[in-house]
Amino acid sequence: MINDIVKNKYIRATSDEHGKRIIEFLVENGGVNRYNLKGRKGYAYYITFNGYAESFKDFKPNGYTEMFLPEDEPKDELKRGDLVEVSDESGVWKERIFLAEIDGSRSPFICVAKGCEEKFNLGKKFYTMEWKHCRKVETITLEDAEKQLGKRIVG
Repeated sequence: MINDIVKNKYIRATSDEHGKRIIEFLVENGGVNRYNLKGRKGYAYYITFNGYAESFKDFKPNGYTEMFLPEDEPKDELKRGDLVEVSDESGVWKERIFLAEIDGSRSPFICVAKGCEEKFNLGKKFYTMEWKHCRKVETITLEDAEKQLGKRIVG
């Protein structure tokens, strides 16, 4: 029987090894690897309504939302005031300011509500929102960006 944790959810593989772990996770939660999927970078994996593990690359199955392997959810590295990306069941990511995490909550990540960033920065009262998923926004220096592009950035 398919576990509710993975029902109508998909997980994107960031590497071939990550893909293997995703498939193992889906099988542990009731999926059947009928097609002997190996796990490949760039693919997303999910369990169909009939219990089979499947993959896709360029589309999203109707009614499915993105999730992460439990060990991929960011934990201790987040600090109050960090810029993060958050998402709820819709799978749409939004930038917010991180405040706290409440272990055991269905939506454990607490962030400054949209439009309240200035109040937060000024130390005034502000509104908050809860989110199901949270990841730190990766930033790079101008120098690193120029190295990656192979040219100088003027602006």
